[in-house]
Amino acid sequence: MLPADETSSARNGVVTAEDAGGLVAGIRAGRARAIGRAISEVERDSEVGRSVVAALAETTGRAHRIGITGPPGAGKSSLVGELIQAYGRRGHRVGVIAVDPSSRGSGGAILGDRVRMEKHAGGGGAYIRSLGSRGDTGGLSLAASRAADILDAAGYDPIVIETVGAGQAEIEVGEVAHTRVVVLPPGLGDEVQAVKAGMMEIADVFVVSKSDHEGAERTRADLIAFLRLRGADAPEIRVIATSIVDGAGVDALVDALVERDARRPAGVADGALARLVVRRALRMTELELATLPQACLQDLGAGVRRGELTLAQAARAALDGARATANSPPSARSADASEALDG
Repeated sequence: MLPADETSSARNGVVTAEDAGGLVAGIRAGRARAIGRAISEVERDSEVGRSVVAALAETTGRAHRIGITGPPGAGKSSLVGELIQAYGRRGHRVGVIAVDPSSRGSGGAILGDRVRMEKHAGGGGAYIRSLGSRGDTGGLSLAASRAADILDAAGYDPIVIETVGAGQAEIEVGEVAHTRVVVLPPGLGDEVQAVKAGMMEIADVFVVSKSDHEGAERTRADLIAFLRLRGADAPEIRVIATSIVDGAGVDALVDALVERDARRPAGVADGALARLVVRRALRMTELELATLPQACLQDLGAGVRRGELTLAQAARAALDGARATANSPPSARSADASEALDG
């Protein structure tokens, strides 16, 4: 007989609203299957997923959330594996959310990063889960935040959110982390100047990975020189060199993260979450408008040209038309969109 939190597996993996309570109980008990199903629901942005996260709200906010990013090939996943081991030696179970690049067409995630983490972690009591970006960074940020809430409620601490290493997703996911770690490989040279315009400006800690490789010390020196250009009142940012070959620097990195954890404010800043909500709303609006027939948009444009509508009025009519279309059965959608525009 299946445990209460796993009853949905008997219904072809479909999770219903009635299962939400069982998922919550399973998460609090630390059951991996309940955690996995709940994360799948928040990744889909389903009503069940939202209900589970809301029910867990009182038991979240305890774990230190660490965002790890950096350019592809920097060794982020291998470093996360080392962190799992290092934290494990200190009695911590690490939760990991690995954000994988994925195809807009298929939505399939590349899981190589997860394999590398598990290889280096060697167990360690960690929970590792991949989330596919599916080309939707705003939704991804909220999904990562909600997945972190689930792991938090299940007793994992810290929670590491490892991101793809390219684009706006790094900054957005970084906003739901208490501490942001930017990992850079040796030999960047002048490329440090290019990288600093994006990821480097969100860093709380820098890591020079592969410190056993040539050029690592030069990269570390370049980072330190860059940081000296900031104002005297700028917060301290550590630069730590690590190597997965012999584990050099990993304990020093954990020490720095533990120190930051001791000084962090409770919870993630409301302002950061508010920005994610705005981005998500904009993305949802974009998707809604994509359902509106082109003929309707052309009619609105013609109305603006003739002076019958202002741009603001046309935009409002487009939104109303798109929402009428989305809420109607397929056979009535064209008529409903036209009616909303005419009204």
